[in-house]
Amino acid sequence: MRDEEVRVLFVEDDPAVAQMYKRKLELDGYAVTVAPDGEAGLKMAKESRPDMIFLDIRLPKMDGFAVLEELRNDPDTREIPVVILSNYSEQELVERGLNL
Repeated sequence: MRDEEVRVLFVEDDPAVAQMYKRKLELDGYAVTVAPDGEAGLKMAKESRPDMIFLDIRLPKMDGFAVLEELRNDPDTREIPVVILSNYSEQELVERGLNL
């Protein structure tokens, strides 16, 4: 891995979706690691401190909102940019994600 590569953590439980995004991001020059559930994603984020996180909301073991809340409460991960991936359209859930 080159020093200038941006390290991305992709937290997604659907292997087909995760592989599709992983491949696209790698083709664009990103170094991508995939976590299959919320607990693994949180652990990987705390251990490796990626430059950016793509986070699904509907995840097994720990949902994306809980992961995001933990990330924001930890001084070591608080500043990592997070892109929320979701097909939720309820305004309350959108606002909750934006607030976190």
